[in-house]
Amino acid sequence: MEVFLKLLGAAMLPVILSIGFYILKRKTAFHGWNYWVKQSVIGVAFGLAAIWATLHGVPLDGATANCRDAAPLCAGFLFGGPAGIIAGVIGGVHRWIAAPQVGEYSKIACSVATVVSGIYAALLRKYMSDGRRVGALVGALAAVVMEVFHLTLLLVTHMDGAVQALEIIKVCTVPMVFCNGIAVFISAAIIEYISYNVLHRHKKQLPRLNDKIQVWMLGAVLVGFMLSSFFIFRLQTMLVEYQTEQLLETSITDLYNEINDTADKCLAQLTDRVVEAYDNVGDDKIISLARAYQIAEIDVVDENGVITNSTDSERIGTDYAEIEKQLKQQEELKEQKFQETGAISVDLGNKYVITELGDGGFISVGYTRERFKELMLSEIHDITRNRHIGNTGGLTIIDELGNVISATDGLTMDNVTGTEFEIKENLEPGNVYLYNFYGTDIYIRFEQAEGYYLTAYYPAEEALQSRDMEVYANTFMEILVFALVFGWIFYIVKVLVDKDLVKVNDTLKIITSGKLDERVDVRTCVEFDELSNEINKTVDRLEEYTQEAEERMAKDLDLAKNIQQSALPSDFDTYRRIKEVDLYAGMEAAKMVGGDFYEFFMPDKTKLVFGVADVSGKGIPGAMFMMTSKTLLKSHLEVGMDIDEAFTEVNDKLCANNSAEMFVTAWMGILDIFTGHCEFANAGHNPPLVYRKGEGYSYLKCKAGFVLAGMEGVPYKKQVLDLNPGDKIFLYTDGVTEAQNQAQELYGEDRLLNCLNAHQDLNPDDTYAVVKDSLKEFVGEAEQFDDITILVVEFFGKRDV
Repeated sequence: MEVFLKLLGAAMLPVILSIGFYILKRKTAFHGWNYWVKQSVIGVAFGLAAIWATLHGVPLDGATANCRDAAPLCAGFLFGGPAGIIAGVIGGVHRWIAAPQVGEYSKIACSVATVVSGIYAALLRKYMSDGRRVGALVGALAAVVMEVFHLTLLLVTHMDGAVQALEIIKVCTVPMVFCNGIAVFISAAIIEYISYNVLHRHKKQLPRLNDKIQVWMLGAVLVGFMLSSFFIFRLQTMLVEYQTEQLLETSITDLYNEINDTADKCLAQLTDRVVEAYDNVGDDKIISLARAYQIAEIDVVDENGVITNSTDSERIGTDYAEIEKQLKQQEELKEQKFQETGAISVDLGNKYVITELGDGGFISVGYTRERFKELMLSEIHDITRNRHIGNTGGLTIIDELGNVISATDGLTMDNVTGTEFEIKENLEPGNVYLYNFYGTDIYIRFEQAEGYYLTAYYPAEEALQSRDMEVYANTFMEILVFALVFGWIFYIVKVLVDKDLVKVNDTLKIITSGKLDERVDVRTCVEFDELSNEINKTVDRLEEYTQEAEERMAKDLDLAKNIQQSALPSDFDTYRRIKEVDLYAGMEAAKMVGGDFYEFFMPDKTKLVFGVADVSGKGIPGAMFMMTSKTLLKSHLEVGMDIDEAFTEVNDKLCANNSAEMFVTAWMGILDIFTGHCEFANAGHNPPLVYRKGEGYSYLKCKAGFVLAGMEGVPYKKQVLDLNPGDKIFLYTDGVTEAQNQAQELYGEDRLLNCLNAHQDLNPDDTYAVVKDSLKEFVGEAEQFDDITILVVEFFGKRDV
């Protein structure tokens, strides 16, 4: 745990630098620096972080673990390929130079891996993330792959001493992989969190296709890797256990056979001496002979199978046929042979050797167990000394009391007595077990021979060393191969699928913007060729439908325009026959139909109702609301209602059914054509211009009330204007004063006033025409964006015709 904490502490420097540079890019002028200058500054900073990690490595069982590769990885993944390469080169060159200080053994592997990590980060960012920052999860997994490559380099560069390299790899793999991976993950995750909150706080984004492909492919690769790794681990473990079992069996069988051979040799030699002595001393000295050689029994048997002499006088003359029958069952009857206890005697404590005599008989010599062991002790004392199993395993011979008779040189057998008796009680002879021997796991096989316990030991660490070597090598190669395959497949999918999908989508964006003559032309494979054809067919059909719809809409709009125009009063000749007033009006919609309207009619012979209005909407909705407003105002004023009361009631009715939330500005007046007295109301409309004979035009100062349909319950006030003969009123909508030219300048109220005063003596028809010409000249080629409505009324009063 202490090692992990120290390494994590060292890994925090790249994290701090990553957050710091991200904030600098967002909050300071650093963002505007030249690209290569920024990349160089960032690369040097992370290169110094790599140097710092080299100098602060953590000693670990003769090796040194560090987080050096995290610096160039963070630089490349998060800030740009050049920064990662610069950091990697700085860190790698320093590691090479600093080798005498930090370690020569891993000089090549560490230096090359640090340089490669910067290049690796640059390539990954460019080809897998399209130049964008690499995500936290992908970055962490990429760091894992990089560290596996680093450690694989260590193994490759020390193939002549693979065992030592493996020991270093075993102690360094977990801390280095974890700490480098976590450093990259934390750096990328914090920056992702900050950037997401800044840019997408209220925006839910769908994942990109590349990201989804990465996730699914990564899941498949991880599952495949885990399954294959588990299979290799189990297979190698089984192979090691089988090989260990064979090794222990061979070793203990050889020892078992040698002990038997030694026993045969010892007893044969002693028996030969006994027989020779017997020939010399005669039959009457047989008991003395047995005592002299510490022999339990001597039986002399003639050719007929009868015991002729024996240390046990009661056996003399006994028929030995039954014993002979048992002996004939042995394959080596005529050879000096050591027999198991009780093979030819009811005395289970003795062992016997049979030797033929020249006259056809034989001598049976029996030895006690103690005598047998005494004879063997000197012979087997050194029998296992040079018998090694592997480098650290060996053999032991122990008697029934737990005394070590023989052991391989170098084995520590302190307090072995109790252990061997525990082995004897719990383990079955002939089987191989994984056994904990004083804190060390060993493979052990246990046998019994000639009253001794034979044990073959093989430490599990050494036995499993080949498995670990194989598993590490296979695992590392699988990770590198899977990473390479993953990257290659991802790149292929990106080139063959994602790139073409982007082309299709880009073309579709152009089409959906309204350019239906654009065509999709992606022909890299059959599928995209068919997709392009189908999309183009659909667009062709859509274009046909659009043209048909436009034609139908144009007809409908033309009909609507005619209906709207017919709803506006146009019988100017009738009013010209009235000698007290003259008037003219016109409305030009910005679209086919508009939201402006003008109105004039005479509810009786003395009153002229006139006015203009502007609906907030345009097109069909505006036209419909205009018709409703116009109809309501006219219906209320035709019955003789005062102008203020009419506006108040019409406002309430418009508010009651105004789901579209439109509103109307309006200026309407009721003129007494004989006296010139005019009562009017203004619902948020532009003030009219009034011409006074001899004074010219000027804007009428009047109070503008609230718009119609804006809020229910609003009262409107009646205002008064008195006209003298020859005076004129010029009403208009804001489409006149707010008309724009191509420079986006407004026509304006002053330009309108100057135009009218320059032609103040004209009648209503000509006044309308002059203003229209002035507007047309000002606007030029610019598109009309609002309805234009004008109404001109000239008052004459009573006069003779």
